[in-house]
Amino acid sequence: MACKATTKAGKPCKAPPLKDSTFCLAHDEKAREKARFSGRQEKAGRKPKPRLIDVLRAEVEERMDEITAPFWEGLHSDDMDTRQKSAKELLDRAYGKPTQATEISGPQGDPIELVKLPTDKDWNSAVAKVLKQSGALDVNPDQDQ
Repeated sequence: MACKATTKAGKPCKAPPLKDSTFCLAHDEKAREKARFSGRQEKAGRKPKPRLIDVLRAEVEERMDEITAPFWEGLHSDDMDTRQKSAKELLDRAYGKPTQATEISGPQGDPIELVKLPTDKDWNSAVAKVLKQSGALDVNPDQDQ
């Protein structure tokens, strides 16, 4: 016997129904409320312990003026370098850091040489032997798969 409800896709629910019900836990609203079957569950009527990240974020939000004050003050500095650093930090925090390109090269900046590996049976067998010896592969290297 299956639950009498239908899924969001309109297909019959395949979950087993609860005892003394024709619906499963996901489709029986009264049973869900009784079991607190949604969102974070609270144990024995107590609120869950807050996560450290949530506590820190709340504190940062409360102290935002104090945290950003040095950057705002830096914008009015007589030193151009300090003004630029303050502006950059404020912009980075408000809009995110701009994407930065990364160049990958060989020794002394030379291009990386790409080598096409052979695909013949002897090569495959040799690679399989190395993999088997290292314990990374558990097959007979001469066996076709």
